[in-house]
Amino acid sequence: MELYADGLTKYPNNFDLAYNKARLELEIATHPALVKHLDVPLNDLLQQALSSHQYALGLNSQNADLLFNISQVLTTIAEQIAKANSISDVEAVRYLEQALEYQSKCLKLQELNFTESRDQHERALQQSQDEEGEEDDGGTKLEAGTTSVFEDKQEEEQWVSILEPVTAETLLDTIIAQLGTLTTLCSIINASMSPFDTPLTSVVAPAWIESYSTKIVDGVLSNILATSKAELQPRAKEIELTKAILSSTLLEMAYRLRSIDIQMYKEGINMAFASKVLVGDLSTLAAHARALIAFNGALADDLTTVSALAPVDPSTRASVRWALLSEAQNLLAATSKIPTDDTSLVATTHALRGDISLLLHALSHSPFAYPQAISNQAQLLRNAEVFYRNATKLFSGLGVDDSDNKENFQFRGGVVRVLQQLPGSDHDSTSPHSSAVVPAQAVPGIQSILRDASPTRDDAWRRELLEEMVDEGLIRGQIFGIQ
Repeated sequence: MELYADGLTKYPNNFDLAYNKARLELEIATHPALVKHLDVPLNDLLQQALSSHQYALGLNSQNADLLFNISQVLTTIAEQIAKANSISDVEAVRYLEQALEYQSKCLKLQELNFTESRDQHERALQQSQDEEGEEDDGGTKLEAGTTSVFEDKQEEEQWVSILEPVTAETLLDTIIAQLGTLTTLCSIINASMSPFDTPLTSVVAPAWIESYSTKIVDGVLSNILATSKAELQPRAKEIELTKAILSSTLLEMAYRLRSIDIQMYKEGINMAFASKVLVGDLSTLAAHARALIAFNGALADDLTTVSALAPVDPSTRASVRWALLSEAQNLLAATSKIPTDDTSLVATTHALRGDISLLLHALSHSPFAYPQAISNQAQLLRNAEVFYRNATKLFSGLGVDDSDNKENFQFRGGVVRVLQQLPGSDHDSTSPHSSAVVPAQAVPGIQSILRDASPTRDDAWRRELLEEMVDEGLIRGQIFGIQ
């Protein structure tokens, strides 16, 4: 970093120095291991990376790689803003809109270069075929511009830039990034339509997002698949999964906007993950389960926000949510039968199964008091504890890169142990725990349990994690004194 900075001081118009400095800042800001050792706040480094990319852009605005990289910086900043409660999500949306603009410019340049590269290749192939067809007169031909062995001509030293040709895979990388940015945008908008949040639909029109995604999926992506199907065949699974994840977030947005009903939402999810190339894929099963969990969250928020306008029967809604969450649990259970070396993904599936167990357990509470949830309270809590314990062990084995995940799910396991000790938690369906809120202060040594589950963290961190679990619908805030 210091060398690049010094170089730019001496040669401020050198694009290579500016590009490499910006790229290095992006690499550092997005590297899981390096981020933990930054001597400046991550947001500061991201803003510095953005500034460096903009400086390089001033030197060369037609470099596709630079345009792609700056979109990655903007998307990462947006994701950080979405995680922070102190900054409005409106800012995150604006960064994502900028990222999409840069990705569009990048793709247009790449498409031009792709066409040129393909044309050059075809001309070279034709020339080669023409030369092979010429008769050989037995002499030795000198290539145009070659120096004869009898000449003693000293050429001046020259610098050249080696440009890699744009391939169909290059285009696909940019398209996949665009779909990922749209998914992030939809997720932030969906979160803003949860209870007590200000919807972002006035900032960015959902119809525009739908139109943009259709243009990419049915337009650009379809065209490149049509012309380079054989070349892109090895990435068919990645393409279909990216499309399915985006589709599920669009369906959630449509449901929250009352554009589709529950049946249409469910059929849409089934269709999104129905591609034959996705069958038996571990990542797909996990993504499908996440989509169903989001579906459950949309139904939970729907009950809170519209019950006054259009009364919803909590017990009927509870049965739909129970079915969705049970299906998600079954999908994740199927992942255990699929061999994989991806320990991080396996750990994530265990963590999700722990979350689902708590979501099912939450249906035993008022106003739902769903019979199956009530009768399985104790087992659901035992399941959650086991899944969180497994996730903790698996993340521990991955080292420092996943230490945050390890501590997160270790703490969630501690929360489950508190719930298991609440009065009535092991009783039958007549238990008052199914409807009444028993404060966790009734559990002896609650603070010790939670501190033992997060020995390296402070009380502020623990409260933040509890609030996060409340927001996700995993636990009731009243039990832990959170409003």
